[in-house]
Amino acid sequence: MSVHLEISTQRIDELRQFSAISPLELINDEGYYRTTSIVDGSEKVFFLKKVLIAH
Repeated sequence: MSVHLEISTQRIDELRQFSAISPLELINDEGYYRTTSIVDGSEKVFFLKKVLIAH
């Protein structure tokens, strides 16, 4: 499943601070990061990519 999700760098830092997600691991040259979290007792893997949004 692939879902587009906008999440701020500040929120990512908060999730890491409280151990809600694992540290981000750079997985390729395209800027994708891998992180994991436990959701309802099962490990979920997320792939994140930092993008800049002009307002």
